[in-house]
Amino acid sequence: MVELAYAFGANPVKPKRSILFVVFGAEERGLLGAYYMTAHPLRPLATTRAAINFDMIGRDEAPSEHTDGIMQVPGNTANRLI
Repeated sequence: MVELAYAFGANPVKPKRSILFVVFGAEERGLLGAYYMTAHPLRPLATTRAAINFDMIGRDEAPSEHTDGIMQVPGNTANRLI
């Protein structure tokens, strides 16, 4: 992740959109950092075009009190890239 940020910063050709690199730790305790970022975004979520999470790709996810009112988790996320 840090190398990607350095590469984008060093490239003289700048992307057409801003890129925000965010890293969370200890997400096993309930995705607290990711949910906090969603509830308190640094930029308006309406202008966010993509979010790429490299952590535990393919992990099943279920709705929880952390997602209520913030995001909709599909009913079956088994073997799905989330």
